[in-house]
Amino acid sequence: MLFSLFDNKTKSKFISARVPSGMTEEETFKLPKDATIKSIEARIYPGAQLDLQLEPVLEKKDSDTEIDLVDYPGDKNHIEGDDDVIQLPTNVEAEKDDVLKVKAENIDTNGNAYDYYVIIVLEER
Repeated sequence: MLFSLFDNKTKSKFISARVPSGMTEEETFKLPKDATIKSIEARIYPGAQLDLQLEPVLEKKDSDTEIDLVDYPGDKNHIEGDDDVIQLPTNVEAEKDDVLKVKAENIDTNGNAYDYYVIIVLEER
């Protein structure tokens, strides 16, 4: 569900889920209008011990092209943490019917499921 944060042009998309041990899940949202993706906030709850890996991407309509919404440091290709809230600025242009996607992989092999949320802030164009 989109809801207004600041004004009639700035919106946010809230995505949350629980990922079972050894599983990869994707949560998706199709954009209803052209927008600029302004920031991402990721919350990984306590206990994940870096086993939960999040990758927010933009999938372009009518193609298999995915654009990372985050510039990862070093050799990382995901967001990870344990009891962390990570706020990341971004400035990615998106078009109507592009798809916001959060890939979440739980690499834990001991049967632990982990929760997260991601808030993506959009500015409509």
